[in-house]
Amino acid sequence: MKKLSLVLTGLLLAGTTSIFAATATASTGSNSEATSTASAGSVSVDSVAIGSSIQGSDVTDSSVGVRATADGGAISVSEVAVGSAIDSSTVESSTVGVAVKATNGGTVDVSNTAVKSKIQGSTVKGSNIGLTVD
Repeated sequence: MKKLSLVLTGLLLAGTTSIFAATATASTGSNSEATSTASAGSVSVDSVAIGSSIQGSDVTDSSVGVRATADGGAISVSEVAVGSAIDSSTVESSTVGVAVKATNGGTVDVSNTAVKSKIQGSTVKGSNIGLTVD
């Protein structure tokens, strides 16, 4: 792996509970992850930010994070941002985040990608939300 840099900011739940951090954590049945791996390739993740403002929400059995995997290839992710403002929402058994994967000599380049949502009074169950490049 030639270069691996990962810059992450917190995702706050109910003002004080962090469910997204630079290291793997578990909070109330939820998983937060930031994982980058490389095998015979290179992974470069730059300026990745996930920021949210959540009030009165319930997150159950969900995964929030960023994952990049290179196997015999190169991955370049630059300026990827996911920002959400959620009020009175329930999220169950869902996956929210960005996943990028390159295998067998492939190359993936994601640049200046932004996902921003403002949700009020919503319920999401068993859904996958985000950006996936494979």
